[in-house]
Amino acid sequence: MSTLQNLNSKIEKAQAEMKQKENYLKELKQKQKDAEKKQRNHRLCKRMGHFEKLMPDTIPLTDEQFYSFLEKAVANDYGKRTLANIIAQGEKSQASTGETPQPKPAADVPVGNRLGQPQADQTKRSEGN
Repeated sequence: MSTLQNLNSKIEKAQAEMKQKENYLKELKQKQKDAEKKQRNHRLCKRMGHFEKLMPDTIPLTDEQFYSFLEKAVANDYGKRTLANIIAQGEKSQASTGETPQPKPAADVPVGNRLGQPQADQTKRSEGN
């Protein structure tokens, strides 16, 4: 076999290996995308399940009514400040312990504070569940 044929053979072999590696990379990226989607779906179901447990009256609402409720009750200045405070507390905790912070469940915040209303004494409310 001549040197030229030998080089052409090596080039073809390298191209075939490169194609296999590209396909393997594509497969790995798809698996990563699927895992991220599964993780997101789990998080959404878990959080909304907890939300519906805390506020069962929201279950029969239409999507439009539910979105309106969220905009008025959560996506306001008070809700944004509360979220910023929770995030800041988590960052402080993480910095002092070196651990990943776990957010406090919404049940730890009095109901009145979650909705921007005057605080009601509901600290014992969730103990019966």
